[in-house]
Amino acid sequence: MKTLKFILICASILMFMFFGGCSPNKRDCSSKISEEDYPWMQRFFEYLLFSHGGAYTLHGSKPMTCFEVSFYSYEELLEIQKSNNEEVDKSSIIVENCGFPENWLKWEQVKDRFDFPGFILTSKKDPDYPKLSRIFFVNVLEMALVIQKHYSMFRKALGFEFDPLSAVFEIQQEQSVFWDVVSEHSDLIGLLYGFGFRNSQCFNWKFSEEVPESFKNSFQSNLSTDWKCKNFSGHEKACDLQIPVFCSFQQDDPVIKKYKEEREKIQKLYAEKDVVKIAVEHLTSNSR
Repeated sequence: MKTLKFILICASILMFMFFGGCSPNKRDCSSKISEEDYPWMQRFFEYLLFSHGGAYTLHGSKPMTCFEVSFYSYEELLEIQKSNNEEVDKSSIIVENCGFPENWLKWEQVKDRFDFPGFILTSKKDPDYPKLSRIFFVNVLEMALVIQKHYSMFRKALGFEFDPLSAVFEIQQEQSVFWDVVSEHSDLIGLLYGFGFRNSQCFNWKFSEEVPESFKNSFQSNLSTDWKCKNFSGHEKACDLQIPVFCSFQQDDPVIKKYKEEREKIQKLYAEKDVVKIAVEHLTSNSR
């Protein structure tokens, strides 16, 4: 029964990809980008793909890339600290200096020109901070297959049966029981971020209050990369791409190895190439 269900979900996804692609007048999407839009769109994709690793979602196996964007000014952030009765620490306030918040608003105005049959690029506002948004970039096929592969875990957390493919598209909705529940489970989120089953499960146990401390201390973790916090310029290139940051719980982690291989392919793909053209053509392509 599980095998049949897996076959059906794969068939559904492939049918969607085949029949839901660019319409004929949108197929050559990159050629329809105006000269005025090109500069900001280049910065937009560089930030999405290389600063935050969205390239692994667009060209690799990472189901989802997610990051926050602040539309607050420096002065507004100071006021928020004061209103929360926090000690004002000016050095802790980082205002986006890459232009992405402005470019995201521009993207919202032009996105309907394009059909992305296999991807979702959307945002959700923070309920407590209206000028803080979370950007979600989703590879529909990769995410649906991950959910299907680990269906029993998601089913246990939700408490009811559901359709994996439909659940993926619910990320675009304001309200979704699936995403409300999943966001509270670090092991499930880890799977959807592409951190692998072992790393996601071990991370969940490592920080669970229900797990004995003696067991937690029995296994160690390391960051997947020597990533260090920095202020993104918004002009990162493919050569600056780092592998996704997560806690790795095994030596010679195959997940790290996989992302290193994907990074090499991505860097070769974009080396001295037109970022906008490659990104848009792949986003609007029906082939995977």
